[in-house]
Amino acid sequence: MIGSVAATFGPNGDPPLYSGFSAGKGFFGSLLGEAIRFFTGGDVNHAFFVFWSPDFNAWLTVGANGNGVTVMTVPEFCKSREIKYLFAPTSSWSLWTGLRAHVGDLDKHYNYTGLFGMAHVEIVKKLRGRPGANLLDDRDDIFCSEWCAEVIRAALPGSKGNALAFMARYKADQIDPSSLRDSEKGSVWFAPVPLGVITRSPLTVKPAA
Repeated sequence: MIGSVAATFGPNGDPPLYSGFSAGKGFFGSLLGEAIRFFTGGDVNHAFFVFWSPDFNAWLTVGANGNGVTVMTVPEFCKSREIKYLFAPTSSWSLWTGLRAHVGDLDKHYNYTGLFGMAHVEIVKKLRGRPGANLLDDRDDIFCSEWCAEVIRAALPGSKGNALAFMARYKADQIDPSSLRDSEKGSVWFAPVPLGVITRSPLTVKPAA
């Protein structure tokens, strides 16, 4: 449920699509996750999107994972991650606009050098109150919160895109999962979604004529 309303297809027929955040679990997932959370000071280390697929009759995730920008089922995703937060777009905009604009990123390699470059970003932010440059960013590859920020930026063009705090201050390669989560949490453009929503099928609403 989103508040007291069941998850539904949008008025234009688009399936539900949410912005999500998770924390790593298991030996390797926790090891990397704890390192990221240590630098960011947050409780999440991964950003992604989750959507309902009518074709597969299942909730699927899409995001920049260790093997690149890939799609996987929620059960497979949760083998090494615990989903902590979900957010839904409010008002009349849709994350699908941004996701479709970035469909060409599928299978793009993970930006490991950019991830290590986030250490400098976070250290400078703690010392000066503003993020440092990501000196190791690879423009041909992408890490999780970097990709999610670019998708959201494409979905919220112009002044709306700057309505999220990180859009006005950060480049996409300076955004960590916790900062992105905090921006969505405090924004009028997103509303929190209970995690139970993605454990069942959404209601289908006939698209507007």
